[in-house]
Parts: sequence; C-alpha cells; structure tokens
Amino acid sequence: MAAELIKTLVPAHCLGSIWSERDNREREYLAPTVRDTVTQDNTVANCILVTCLGDLSMTAQDRARVVELWVWVAEECRGLGNFSSLHTILYALQSPTFTRLQDTWGQVSRESCRTFKKWCRREQRVNRELLMQGVVPSMVTFFSSLELLEATMVDYVEGNVLNCRKWNEEFKLMEEIELFQEAANLYTVQPDEHIRAWFQAVEPLSKEER
Repeated sequence: MAAELIKTLVPAHCLGSIWSERDNREREYLAPTVRDTVTQDNTVANCILVTCLGDLSMTAQDRARVVELWVWVAEECRGLGNFSSLHTILYALQSPTFTRLQDTWGQVSRESCRTFKKWCRREQRVNRELLMQGVVPSMVTFFSSLELLEATMVDYVEGNVLNCRKWNEEFKLMEEIELFQEAANLYTVQPDEHIRAWFQAVEPLSKEER
C-alpha cells in the first residue's frame, strides 16, 4: 500500500509544506497525494498503539509479547525492502506512549531489545544502489527536509529576486522523490488481503486511551 502511494505521489504537492498546515481550512484539500502518504504512516503507527493499548485487560507481560511481535515485523519489513513501515514501527515504539511503559519494556526479551536498538541506531536512509533493487523508501526524512526548507528559507530575497538557493534545494528534493518513485515501481511484493482488511478496520485510540 505504501509503495502504491509513493508511485502516485505528485511532486508539486510536496512544495510549500502545505500538507502540514492542518489548521488552515482553505488548504485542507491541497496536496492530497502527500496527505494520503502521511495518513498511511499514521495508520501503521495507530495499529501498533491499538494492539498494545487497546485491550485494558492486558498485563505488562502481554504487552511485552506484542512489542516483540512488532520488532519481528520491523525485521521482516527490512528483509522485504519496506523501509517505510520499518521506520514507522521504530518511530512508534520510541514515542512517549511506549517509553513510559517501563514494566512492559522490562519484560521484552533481550533478543528483541537488541534487535530494536540495532535498527534504531542504524541510519534508515536508503542508498541509491539499494533503491534500484525495488524498495519502499521512508518519506519521513524527505518531508521533514521540505518542512525545514520552507521554515528557514524565504522565496524571495532583496525585494523581488528569486531565492535561487531555495529553488536549487527544492530541485534536489524533487529529484530524490523521482528516485523514490522509481524504486517503488520496481517493488513486487504482493499484498495479503487478510492483513489489508484488518489494517483498514483498526479504529484509532482516543487521546485518553493513549
């Protein structure tokens, strides 16, 4: 699913970081292909939260087994070249919601903890050689770079002079997204319809449940 979203991503939708302006209703329907990609990442993160925190009867030991499962899923995602879901799983497990579960982490196996820490330490950006093998790159770093560029650099300098430095940086990022799309086009893993149905049916937790 993530690969399909990257394939259909419109590069022009990435400019200006308009997708991140959640409170601006006038721009609510702009950059739909970027918003769909972000929504996909958020849905994956939500699945992790629900499976660990959605059942109040679960003990710390129960949650530890679920954390171990997600660490295993992250490992499998890496093996399948799905860096998008790998990054999202690692990010979710490092969120404040999980780091405060000290009793749970205390019962996670040493092997799972070692694997988790290993992937957290490693740089998740994908080199060009690996991209050509067909993978699903993570867009998080890419979107963060665009947001930083928009926040720190103006469109014009000295009146009406186009800021060529910003334009050049944006051009480089557009080249990168084209490379991402080439990688996604080479990705051949077929989706499991049972998992897709479960994934799409998971209801998000409320703020009080987190």
